Amino acid sequence: MTLSTWLRRFYLALTALFALISLNGYTAVGDLHALSENKTIAHTSRHYHAPDPTTSGWQLVFQDEFEQSALDLRKWNAEVDCWGGGNHELQCYTDRPENAFIKEGILHMVAKEERFSGPKFAEIHPEYNRDDKSKTNPFTSARLQTKQKMSIRYGRVDVRAKVSAGQGMWSAIWMLPTDNVYGSWPTSGEIDIMESLNPGITANEVHGTLHYGLPWPQWENKVQAFHMDTSPADNFHVYSIEWEKDEIRWYVDGIHYQTQSAAGWYNYIWRGQEQGFQVANPEAPFDQEFYLIMNVAVGGNWPGEPDRNWPDDRKMLVDYVRVYQCQNPQTKTVQLDGKGCATVNPAVSLNSDLGRPATRQFTLFADGVETLDFDVKGGKITHTLKAILANPDDSLVTQQKIMLLGKHGKVWDIQFTGNGQASLASHVKSSIEGYEKGLIFEGGRSWSNNGEIEFDLRVRNASSDSQLTLGMISDQGGKGQALIKLPKTGEWQHVVVKVADILASKSKEQGGVDLANVLSPFVLNYSGTNAYIQIDNIKVECAYNSEPETWQLDQSCGLSPRKTPAKTIYGKINQQDWIAWDCCSGAEFSSVKDEVLANKVLEFTFTQAPTASGYISPRPLDMTPYAGGTLEFDFKQINPPPEGSQWYVKLEADITAAQVLLSDGGPRPTNKWQHYTFELSGGLSEADLQNIKRLLVFPDWGKAEGAVMRINNVRFVPAKKS
Repeated sequence: MTLSTWLRRFYLALTALFALISLNGYTAVGDLHALSENKTIAHTSRHYHAPDPTTSGWQLVFQDEFEQSALDLRKWNAEVDCWGGGNHELQCYTDRPENAFIKEGILHMVAKEERFSGPKFAEIHPEYNRDDKSKTNPFTSARLQTKQKMSIRYGRVDVRAKVSAGQGMWSAIWMLPTDNVYGSWPTSGEIDIMESLNPGITANEVHGTLHYGLPWPQWENKVQAFHMDTSPADNFHVYSIEWEKDEIRWYVDGIHYQTQSAAGWYNYIWRGQEQGFQVANPEAPFDQEFYLIMNVAVGGNWPGEPDRNWPDDRKMLVDYVRVYQCQNPQTKTVQLDGKGCATVNPAVSLNSDLGRPATRQFTLFADGVETLDFDVKGGKITHTLKAILANPDDSLVTQQKIMLLGKHGKVWDIQFTGNGQASLASHVKSSIEGYEKGLIFEGGRSWSNNGEIEFDLRVRNASSDSQLTLGMISDQGGKGQALIKLPKTGEWQHVVVKVADILASKSKEQGGVDLANVLSPFVLNYSGTNAYIQIDNIKVECAYNSEPETWQLDQSCGLSPRKTPAKTIYGKINQQDWIAWDCCSGAEFSSVKDEVLANKVLEFTFTQAPTASGYISPRPLDMTPYAGGTLEFDFKQINPPPEGSQWYVKLEADITAAQVLLSDGGPRPTNKWQHYTFELSGGLSEADLQNIKRLLVFPDWGKAEGAVMRINNVRFVPAKKS
């Protein structure tokens, strides 16, 4: 054994030993850099000789050169699931050596065309069971990550890799937050160092992306592509980011091609009753520790359907992974803000967002009760809001007046003597037929995720047992409310209540608030002995992504006049009326006589994209008696959706929703009637069964035009009693 070979093995042994030591939350191999500078940078002659980051002050803190015989489980976790990554991917991730192994200093992450069964949920799901075999997919692959083994806040990541080629292949090197400080994905952020889709089939490029902003489905994904002369699957390339406190930069083979800054990204979070929703601190959500992920997905929403009958397995090859932090040259300590080691091409322009979501605000009371005017086809609809007081007991006295009060102008002055209610109710005045009292809160999750009701409140005096709640009332008696913390007596205070809290509060007898049928958008309930309060500046506000993608839902928000409810054209589902419905004026539906069936069925024709269609209930329904049961219907495809598009089934509640592929419940759709069954204990149970509002069947968002479907015998079937 030569001296150089002995030193090389000694270095690897020390690396494995010190990899278990923690240094400020990072894997402490950086201190070993001085032992073998040649190993760290050049490695061996077969490796790519990248520029030495340490000459710019970067200190190595984690690395894997894949020289060992097997995957180092002190550094990597191999995920095991078949759930599809939230993108309808078609692989099962395994921890088998067939899908991830090391050969001649290279990590092989292998996608194989083979049927495999495994867990239907991701590891973070509360129902995850590693031994579950209930989901079967036609491919297997590997997804490796460093959660709880290596995480970093600010620094540099270099990964030298050769991506997998082929239609439907999706190789990725990316990062997720160790702790979801700002909420579940994507509100706590995602950093995509490199994503490659269909290399050798589509454009020769890779993508670098940030995900942030509002909750799903309205988040922002800011992306830029790096174009190559040849397919990224033809050769190894070094994919890198440099991440500072207020800036992230992307590189391929040392070429700086994208910069995003904290002036653009944002996080919209709840700041409490006095502030409501606000943009978080300027660096959020990319001011927390993130861990590293490498995976090879097959299929999914972005790359599309993969080809079949592969002649060989497909794989991403990884030469090395190296993680650095910026070191102060004087003190030799890590820079807490990550600054000082940047490699910047000043010619690269900033890829920036607005730094905040778009919002719309509607005033209901300001210097008196407001009137809402809506321009509609054929004229104008006027909604006059009326201030109403109500008591459960006529013997109790409640008084109100609109009075002039200094700088606040006219305010709503209310005295409660016992329990009472003060509300603003909608009344319509119009000569246009087809409209009635009530408002539609348009925009779906723009309201249910990010909506708020705000007003100024002064408590002149109140008994010690006083309690205030704020809510809304919809048609059919639907109501909800949220508790308000009373301000100090005599002081004006700004009060904000989340629409989500109002929606979450519902009774089984009356159901929750239906935002498509709101009769009273402001309902203040008082309980107690007595109180004297004043109210001013009542407003409702919604928020949405200011730069939505075409396939994202709920791309704007607003208020509109309520139309007279449509006539039910398609029977009943389990004795509950369901109305045929189109969410975006992109589909036409009618009752038609099918040439095979004797009875009439419902036919949907998708005239434009994006759109989704199905059924809507006049008011939210409690479907919990069907938990553990099934949703079933017959489906016939008259015309398929555009190429690359698939059919989906979705259940929607006020706040939650669950979506699966139509083919998860039966065969691939054809021009013949086929039966589909979906378990309400599986993916579709993620919707809130206590408050189901919509049942949808639709193609890929943005890929629907020309599709025609027929549906029959729709029903919910309760679980069989044991």
